[in-house]
Amino acid sequence: LRPVEADDVFAPWGREPRRSVRVIAWLARRQVPAWQRPRTLVVTGAHGIAWVVGHRVDRDHAITAETRRAVRLCVT
Repeated sequence: LRPVEADDVFAPWGREPRRSVRVIAWLARRQVPAWQRPRTLVVTGAHGIAWVVGHRVDRDHAITAETRRAVRLCVT
């Protein structure tokens, strides 16, 4: 768990075609206030960003029918 960095990229779940985007730019398009973007947290895994906390999970980390194990995270 860490704050988002300027060069962070992820592939938002539900976006077609599959394309990676910069997290900061994606947050701007979602109208997250500029002061809040650098304070947004991300959960990282072995394959990059897994979740932009409070917003969207990465496509490669989403739970699907093939998922065998999962971890439930709650950030308050």
